[in-house]
Amino acid sequence: MVWLILLLLVIVVLGFFYFAMLSGLFSGAPFIPTGRQDIARIFVQIMVRPGEVFYELGSGDGRVVRAAARAEARAIGIEQSGVLIWWSRLLTRGVGVPSGHLAARFIHASFFKVDLSAADTVFCYLLPTLMERLKSKLERELKPGARVISYAFKMPGWTPVQRLSLSRRNLPAYVYEMSKERIIET
Repeated sequence: MVWLILLLLVIVVLGFFYFAMLSGLFSGAPFIPTGRQDIARIFVQIMVRPGEVFYELGSGDGRVVRAAARAEARAIGIEQSGVLIWWSRLLTRGVGVPSGHLAARFIHASFFKVDLSAADTVFCYLLPTLMERLKSKLERELKPGARVISYAFKMPGWTPVQRLSLSRRNLPAYVYEMSKERIIET
């Protein structure tokens, strides 16, 4: 009887995750986790600074946000899936990263509806169709000197200031920096 309850619980939890992944496919931001080794390499190469305001757009399970919090940034994940927000918060408590205003926090919303003007760094791993829509929001809201890190896909029409080669999967990360003209061209 206990094993049947556990089996049903596992099926329900997996159902929630599959629903979250499928709904993400239709929104242009499917849940595809960034590799842990790639996260570590990105943070070493771009040097997220203590106190910096760090946003991840489409934060999934929160692993990038937790890495930013460990680097002592004020890390904020924005995720549209309520299931993934719940999971992110649970995992954040489980690894000893305090969940709160000054460490790691997660906002259940569309990132198109969240003001990003305080961001020093924005991280995204989004499909190209969504990147095209996101570009104008970033150009409008980000301050000069803010960085945008796009994992796997280039921001259409922008020239990166840095291209990071990361893992055996050969997925790059592109680093962009906002200027007074909105984006530094190289």
